[in-house]
Amino acid sequence: MPAPTDLEQLFLELINDARLDPLGNASRYITSYSPLVSSDSAIQSAVDYFNVSGSALLSAYQGLTAVAPVAWNNNLATAAENHSVAMIAADEQSHQVADEASFGDRLTAAGYNYSFAGENVYAYSESVLYGHAGFMIDWGNGPNGMQSPAGHRDNIMNSGFSEVGIDVTAESNQATDVGPLVVTQDFGDRGLTFVLGVAYTDSDNNDFYSVGEGRGDLTVQWGSSSTTTAASGGYSLGITSGLRTITLTGGGLSGAVTVTTTIQSDNIKLDVVDGNTLLTSTSVQVSGAVSVIRGIGTLYGGLTLTAGSGNQQVIGTAGSDTLSGGSGNDDLIGD
Repeated sequence: MPAPTDLEQLFLELINDARLDPLGNASRYITSYSPLVSSDSAIQSAVDYFNVSGSALLSAYQGLTAVAPVAWNNNLATAAENHSVAMIAADEQSHQVADEASFGDRLTAAGYNYSFAGENVYAYSESVLYGHAGFMIDWGNGPNGMQSPAGHRDNIMNSGFSEVGIDVTAESNQATDVGPLVVTQDFGDRGLTFVLGVAYTDSDNNDFYSVGEGRGDLTVQWGSSSTTTAASGGYSLGITSGLRTITLTGGGLSGAVTVTTTIQSDNIKLDVVDGNTLLTSTSVQVSGAVSVIRGIGTLYGGLTLTAGSGNQQVIGTAGSDTLSGGSGNDDLIGD
């Protein structure tokens, strides 16, 4: 059962960034909609080739609703990896190559007993960002240069999914047409809820996870359940509804950090960055060794972020937030 590689973790971070803030995520690969411009030359070539309409794309993105993040699942990742291998062997992009089991049977064989599932595949991705943009723009031979319906984008933004497994396999064999990256994303739901996130050191100062930045030493605990981040920095931990206290240790933190929040049915995302910053997708009360608490996403239209004693920066989202610094000399910063 594979833990995420750095490339797969980056894909997961881009997926969850899109789910939590669709337009904000799009700014990572779109710099202008009129004309449609990407800072990535490969993405620019693709949108030019398919003649993607910038105004239609912007309208589609503006119509998206933020949804809760998805948690990594090893069984889904196994199914995804097996399918990427099958596509490479068949040298084609397909959801079911010759003599391969159906999608549902593949998930079941990998040990994932789902109530709802979906799949994205891209056998010709130039990079992780290129693949993500391809899924979100959903470029193709449809109206305005996009597929209709936009099934890949719909999967990424589907609120019914709570888990995902991703495979990114490099394929450089000159005898095959697929590659350089073959990507499979398998989404699913089993009616469970997770706290998830990533620990990383932002070495390139781009305010986002990058390959090579993950920390494999953050421990996340609530009650008697705990997990430690993978080498790529990612983690997921099942959690039940109610008022919950989550404790974070390691990951560069100088001491324990406790996060109190009310869990309902949505997954929540808690990231630790640079050993001093907590990013949260939900309302929280935080105490311990962090100097910055920052809300992420637009899911709830605003968060309530409360710090404990000490001197912290508490930074809100683009919504209507309620920020409290607790005791100490704090900076409260609205977006």
